[in-house]
Amino acid sequence: MDFDQRHQFDLAFDYRFSDGKNYNGPTIDRSKKDKPALQVLSNAGLAITFRGGSGTPYTRQSNITNVVTGGTKLLSGTINGSRLPWQFSVDARIDKDFFFNMGKKKGGDPRKGSLNVYLTCQNLLNAKNVMGVYDFTGLPDDDGYLSAAQSQNEINAYLSPETFRRMYELYINTPGNYSTPRTLRLGLIFGFF
Repeated sequence: MDFDQRHQFDLAFDYRFSDGKNYNGPTIDRSKKDKPALQVLSNAGLAITFRGGSGTPYTRQSNITNVVTGGTKLLSGTINGSRLPWQFSVDARIDKDFFFNMGKKKGGDPRKGSLNVYLTCQNLLNAKNVMGVYDFTGLPDDDGYLSAAQSQNEINAYLSPETFRRMYELYINTPGNYSTPRTLRLGLIFGFF
């Protein structure tokens, strides 16, 4: 099956600072102003997730075909007999909760609100994982057509062979064959209770 991944693992690390008497993080001394110490990282946390897995299968072909004009693909080996390389990713999230009063409920109890401010970074190490390859070469950025001896007559028959080569290279350089690059997201989550 195309989605058969034989090995996969996830490792997660999550550390949170509490607040009040249980706080054990850095503080700013404000005793000169007769105020309690400021708990800088109260209700803040860091989560890191490491993901890895073996590559999914694909079917190799034994002949070169042009991705523009097509052609008949001849099988090399068995269906789904080849595998993509292993894939690794590290994601991180830093967040902090802020709590505040929002007035009173009908019964007189205070209505409380929370605001979570977070920054996530997907693919922290900007790993260039291969998610797809060309069936003849097994490479994500070269299908083998331009360098094959049997393709040269067809390529040279074009009005401008050099222009064809450049355009073909652009066409086969598919970003979808790689994982998403490093992505940062800044956000807010508002809630009340």
